[in-house]
Amino acid sequence: MSFNHCDDKLHFRLVVGAIYQRKIKPKYPPKTEYFTHGKFDDRRYYFAVRAITWATAHEDIKQQKLAGVVAKKFRITGVSYDKNKDNKGYFRSDAPPEIKALANNLLDKTNPLWDRAMGYINEPEFVYKIKSIEVD
Repeated sequence: MSFNHCDDKLHFRLVVGAIYQRKIKPKYPPKTEYFTHGKFDDRRYYFAVRAITWATAHEDIKQQKLAGVVAKKFRITGVSYDKNKDNKGYFRSDAPPEIKALANNLLDKTNPLWDRAMGYINEPEFVYKIKSIEVD
């Protein structure tokens, strides 16, 4: 898979890849191995299953490539942009006035309003739009 990068390495305009049919099915451990003190550890099981799926898929693709299997190619084009790029203040425009006032002294974090203010910080909000998908 290759990426045509914009300014930020996580933004894309073009993704090109290949799709292989799954030949090898993952072998997951029984859920009973993920009980601790009578309680199922779903987080640990989830990450184990993800790791097994990833490893199996990579082995499957490797074997198919060695066997000369031709994968179905795809191409996705799109755009991405920061929805908040033009918002210049430290806090979003919908922040209450008492929160916006905290921007006058950003070095003083002793005000108890800061707990609420953290939810109003003007952060980038990226929008990704797919323009086209082509499959060979």
